[in-house]
Order: sequence, then C-alpha cells, then structure tokens
Amino acid sequence: MLLRLNSNQFIDLNEINYLNNQPSFSIIEKLIAQQKNIPLCSNIDSRNKDTNAASTKLRKVFRTEKMIFEERGAKDLYLGYPFVQGKMLDDTPIRCPLLFFPVNLDLNQNEWVLNLRKDVGITFNKSLLLAFSHYNHISFDENFLEYDFSEHSLDSQEFRTELYQLLKNSPLELHFNQSTFEDLLQDFKHYTKSEFLTETSTGKLKMMQEAVIGIFPQAGSQLMPDYDFLLENERIKDLETFFQPEDQSDEAIKDVHAAKNAQEEELFTPYALDASQEQAIKTIKSGASIVVQGPPGSGKSQMICNLIVDYIARGKNVLLVCQKKAALDVVYQRLSEKSFNDFVALVHDFKNDRKHIYENINRQVESIDKFKKENNSLDAIYLERKFLQTSREIDQLCEELTEFKKALFDTKECGISIKELYLTSSMEYEVINLRREYNYFKFDKHQEVLRRLTGHIRFHVRLDTAAHLWYDRVSFHNFSIADLQQIEEVLNGNVSNSLRMRRRSSFRSAGSLVPM
Repeated sequence: MLLRLNSNQFIDLNEINYLNNQPSFSIIEKLIAQQKNIPLCSNIDSRNKDTNAASTKLRKVFRTEKMIFEERGAKDLYLGYPFVQGKMLDDTPIRCPLLFFPVNLDLNQNEWVLNLRKDVGITFNKSLLLAFSHYNHISFDENFLEYDFSEHSLDSQEFRTELYQLLKNSPLELHFNQSTFEDLLQDFKHYTKSEFLTETSTGKLKMMQEAVIGIFPQAGSQLMPDYDFLLENERIKDLETFFQPEDQSDEAIKDVHAAKNAQEEELFTPYALDASQEQAIKTIKSGASIVVQGPPGSGKSQMICNLIVDYIARGKNVLLVCQKKAALDVVYQRLSEKSFNDFVALVHDFKNDRKHIYENINRQVESIDKFKKENNSLDAIYLERKFLQTSREIDQLCEELTEFKKALFDTKECGISIKELYLTSSMEYEVINLRREYNYFKFDKHQEVLRRLTGHIRFHVRLDTAAHLWYDRVSFHNFSIADLQQIEEVLNGNVSNSLRMRRRSSFRSAGSLVPM
C-alpha cells in the first residue's frame, strides 16, 4: 500500500504539470500513443524553482533505478496509472496502480525524457489482481492476469474505454467515475494510515486519476500463485514447515555424508579445479548440502560452473539464483567460454529478457541435428573412451595417495602423526634409536619420559666417573635368584660382624673407665 511517496523512488507525475508547457496528462497520452523521447522538464532552469525541484526528484529516481539494475539486473521503473484505493472485503487497505507502463528515464541534452521500453508491453498490476483474488476469494482467468495491451488503441480516450469494457466483464469490481475519462490528473495525496482507513469503505475500490513514475518491483508477485496453489492443494500446512528439511536427525545427516563419493568418470568438470573444489562437488553429488565461502578470486564461480556443466551433462536442469547481477554475469561469461551459452538462459528481468530467452530456445531447437551429429561422430566416441581410461587412472592414483595421506596423519602408533613428528624434529640433534621401543611411548606422556630421562642422565654424570666409589661396580643385569640369595647372605654376615665389632669397642671403652 503506497500511502506516501519516497523521493528516492517515486515522483508524482502531476509535479511536472506545465513544466514543459504542456499538462501532465499529455505524458500519458504520448505513452499510449507510443511516442518517443517524451519531454518531462529541463534538467536545470535558473528561472523556475519548480523545474529544479522536479529535476532533483527525477535524478534521484534515475540513480536508484540505475543502482538496482547494476546490482540485480532488474528494470523496475514504471509509470503507474490510474491508481486504485479502498479496502478489500476483510478490510485490507489497498492503494496502488492498476496499470504499469514500463519506461526508461533519460537525460537528453539538458532535458529529462521518457520512453516506453521495447519488447515489454503495458500490463496489469498483477500484485493487485492476486491480492484481490486472495482476499475476496475470487479467481481470475489466466488470460486476464497476463492480458496483453499490445493491440490497444493509440488514442487515450479509446484506450480508457477499452479498459473500462475489459474490467466490466471481469470479476474485478472497481468504481468508475466521470473523472476517469477526463484528461486531467490529480495530485497524489499523502495519507497517514489512520486517515486512509477513515476515508475508505470496506469492499469498495475506487479509480483515481493519479499517476506516479517510480520503482515498482514485479518479481515478487510471481511467487504468490505458486504459494496459493500449494496451500489450496494441502501440500503444505504453512510456509514455515514447507521450507524445513524433512529429516534433520543426526543419523540422517551421517547417512548422507557417508554416501559413496562419485568416481572420476562420473565427474564432468571442464574448468580447472583444486582438491577442495573437487571434494565440494563430490559432496554435493552424494546428496549433501554445503556452504562454500571464500574471498573474491578463490574459485567459487569456477566451482559453480563445473557443477552446472556436470549436471547438464547428465541431463539435469539447474537453476542458479543470485541477488547480484555481476555474479550471474561472471558465471554466464565463463560458461560461454566453453560454448555452453547455447544451453543456458540468463534472466535478470523476467519481463525484459523474454525475447532473448525465446531466441535462445529457438536456436537450440534448430541445432538439435547438429548436436546429435557431433555427439555420435568417431571423434566423440574416441574422446569418450580416452576420458574413461584417464578417469580410471586418476582413481587409481587417488587411492594410492589416499593411503599415503592416511599413513602420514595416522596417530594410532604413538599419539602423534608421522608428518608432525617429521616437522617437529631436527637432524642436528643427537638421535636415540627407539625402533623397538617407540610404540611404548605415547606423545601425550612424553614430558614424564623426558623428566625421568633427565634424572637418569644427572645420576650418570655424577656416578659414572673413575673417582667415584661405584665406578667399578658389578652389573646386576645378569644376576639370577641364586645370586640374589648369596648377596643377602653376604650382607647379613657383614651386618653381624659389624655388630660384634661395635660391642667389643664399647666394652673396651667401658673397661678403661673402671678404677683398678
């Protein structure tokens, strides 16, 4: 519902009234008559502030429309006339154009001019018709929704009479009045929501002689029939559940990711790709959904091109959707480099690009015999055999490299991979041969091993010298149980002798203290 006009997107056509020495309605008359370069007003006029104010608004609309086209490729500039306002049967407020005149706004030698866009005709405001159908529970014939005004009269009075007859025979109930057939426009009145609800009546829609040049996006209205069809056929209960995955359990996700990777001969990728891009494509082909991100130039568009070609080669249909026009253009350009543009339809604006799409389809139909001949030639058969042979060699090499990769990153042996051991070691340090013992050492416990080893080394430095008492010690390494018993006997015998010697020494000392 358009209650007021945003100066960056809209301008009331009546603001241009007599700025070019003609009434504002004459602009609509010239559009209906399909005239070219219809003057609006001067770009700059030092003698007329109204002209400068209108030119400023036109410039804002022009820049907004240019930005939208550069970003999304959509041409959403229309002249909306006449306007419909009122309430539906359920009190839903409505205020919008009945007809859209697709136009181009240009600056031509210090003068703003308006032209009807080529290959796009005057159309009904489909959003209005769909809203009327939804809220008033009335169905429109498809021919009425897509009515073509290309055969309309070039006279404005006759055009409005034909429009009146067309609406009279349709389910769309609009209140016509005498002003509808007057060659005069009204100022677009600004409302607050409460004011608009007060001035309008339930179930009554009136035609207003108002006209606005502005940005009226049309793409969203094409989704409503599909939603209504799904709801009417009870295929979905609400849109929220419709967009949820059928099974979000962890088991289901694991099953998808555990699917068998595509073999090399099942990959049709004519563009260069690295290992991560190839793995992403294999993951998608296994049935999983993924998110690919990266800075500009990292190969996202190239991976998308490979994925599109792969599915096209297997007879699948692919829809690529992007908000940015430049991103779609990059993908289309890369597909054209490999001559896939004959199988691709580039759509920025669903109305303006129809002619190009139809021409592309016609070219494909005419080239069917040529494609069949190329695909069935001896060169194509030889190329296919060579492709299969090379693909199987690649699969074999990949299996071998995968085994090497597993070995390099295997941590089962000692808690750390061979790759990390290699990268963290140095050939300059002394080496201890642990070929037989290494699997008894776990990397997460190596600090304790180092601590003990450091302690043993300190003892070794202190004890293993010629000056130390234990330097010529006997090794216990080869001693048996019998040797152990003999050692114990010797030690016990030495202890007994030592005790006797101490007792004798004590008696002698005590005897010397006894008086004679």
